[in-house]
Amino acid sequence: MLQVSENQELRTHIEGALAARKLADNELTERMKITESLEDEILEMNSVFSQMNDSFKNLSSDLHDVTNERDHLQGQVICLKNRLQKAEAQVEANEAITQEAQKVMLLSIKNVACFLSMTLLLNNP
Repeated sequence: MLQVSENQELRTHIEGALAARKLADNELTERMKITESLEDEILEMNSVFSQMNDSFKNLSSDLHDVTNERDHLQGQVICLKNRLQKAEAQVEANEAITQEAQKVMLLSIKNVACFLSMTLLLNNP
C-alpha cells in the first residue's frame, strides 16, 4: 500500500509540476509576444528617428542656403545704398551747377541786353 500511496503522491507532484510547467510555458509565450511587440516598436521608432534625422539635415542645409542668400542680399543692399548716396550727391552737385549756370546765363543776357542798348544808343544819336 505504501507503494500505491507513493505512486499517488508522485503522480500528484508530476501533475503539479506539469501544471507549473504549462503556466511557465504560457508566461514565456506571453513574454515572447511582448518582447516581439517591443522589438517592433523599437524598429518603428528607429525608422521615425532616422526620418527625423534626415529632415533635420535637410532643414539644416536649407537654413545654411538661406543664410548664405541673406548675406549675399545684404551685401547687395549695402552696395546699392552706396550707389544711391553717390547718385544723390551727384544730383545735388548737378543742381548746384545748374543754378550757377542759370545765374551766369541771366547775367550774360543782361550784359548782352545792356550792350545792345548801348550800341543802339551810340548808333542812333
